[in-house]
Amino acid sequence: MSKFKVLCLHGYTQNAKKFHDRTGPFRRTLKSQLDFTFMTAPIQATEFQSDEPTDDGPSAAWWNRKEGKVWQEIQQSARTIHKIMQEEGPFDALVGFSQGSGMAAVLLALMQIGRSPGLAEVDEDVRVLATELSDQPMPKFVMLFAGFYPDLAQFRQIVALEKLVTPSIHV
Repeated sequence: MSKFKVLCLHGYTQNAKKFHDRTGPFRRTLKSQLDFTFMTAPIQATEFQSDEPTDDGPSAAWWNRKEGKVWQEIQQSARTIHKIMQEEGPFDALVGFSQGSGMAAVLLALMQIGRSPGLAEVDEDVRVLATELSDQPMPKFVMLFAGFYPDLAQFRQIVALEKLVTPSIHV
């Protein structure tokens, strides 16, 4: 049996290296069944920065809570994830931690409504992004740890359209 390919989305102020390092026991336990890909979010985290130097790489975010820029940053992050999916996918699963769980939920919802007849009911910028993402196969499952979703009008619009159908575990 071939391994499932899993795309991993880190939490706020983390990056691919930090998330990879912090998931060692999880990865080792599942290494015979899962092949993990870790990516770093494209946005510089602006809150809760440490003054201590680190060699762990940038403090990244899928979005910051800046007034008026959350949706723009989520769009940028979704397009960055989409590029990884095109280049290194298809992925069988998504794993998200904290803000990465919220980003995974947004991504799944957009991918799903991009295939939906109800797509015409959402705002144009949501419709454009959902259509772009719909060229990727839906993941077989998603694992969300310490997650939350962005309290954002666009996200409420997306999830109100239809129930997410991808099997999931929420921890």
